[in-house]
Amino acid sequence: MVTDQGGLLVVAGHAIYQDGAWHGGYPGEEKIYQGHLVDGVKLSRTRGYDALVLSGGHTRDRAPGFPSATVTNSEAAGLAELLADLHLQRRQAPPVLQEPLARDSFENLLFAMLCYHRHLGRWPCRVGVVSWKFKALRYYMIASGLGLGQGRFTFHGSGDLTGAVGTEAAAVASVVSDAAMVEHVLEGGRPALFDPLQRAGRPFGAKRAERMPWRFQGNAEYMAEVKAAYDPAPGGGEVSRLLDTVEALGPGQVWREVRWPWQV
Repeated sequence: MVTDQGGLLVVAGHAIYQDGAWHGGYPGEEKIYQGHLVDGVKLSRTRGYDALVLSGGHTRDRAPGFPSATVTNSEAAGLAELLADLHLQRRQAPPVLQEPLARDSFENLLFAMLCYHRHLGRWPCRVGVVSWKFKALRYYMIASGLGLGQGRFTFHGSGDLTGAVGTEAAAVASVVSDAAMVEHVLEGGRPALFDPLQRAGRPFGAKRAERMPWRFQGNAEYMAEVKAAYDPAPGGGEVSRLLDTVEALGPGQVWREVRWPWQV
């Protein structure tokens, strides 16, 4: 049954905050990154969510010139540090959890749900995401792929792009990413949701590889870390099997056959 109380709100990270400065983002966007956090804290209280998850991994380690030796926060840890610097956390507020492993929008949503389950012992009855306004369609497609229909998903857009060059580049990149999730030519001539779980090697797998910290040799090793973080069962249980199912999928309509534990 759909409810308007409880559940999970995710703030998706985009850059890394540490020691009063932002690293790895785009100049001039710092106030928007902060605005995502401020809006997330406010919405978690006013919309009745019972947990706020700050999501984002060590996504910049492989970026040219990034000072990974000195900037050691994940995106999630940086948001938590900023939360403390802004004195935003209050008593009688939903708990704030850190999800420090997500490498893209899909993992922001899925791993935040795993984090919620690990800490609260149940799956969220509804899920909300705070991110850039232009990412709305992307998140709605991902949510559809994860079985979050019937009003169980809400997107909270926060922040407008500024500057002609930045707006054009972000819009083009967003269209390319979103289009990769849709199949344009199917029998009957109807477009359909084709890869909402972002399984294609390009652009999605390649982007995750670019955002993986140097200490991991490959995706299998990275996913083992995710399982260790979010599966409470020794040796692997429901969460590990779920992740194995996702990792074994390719693009196409096979995502429709997945039965998610939060759909039970």
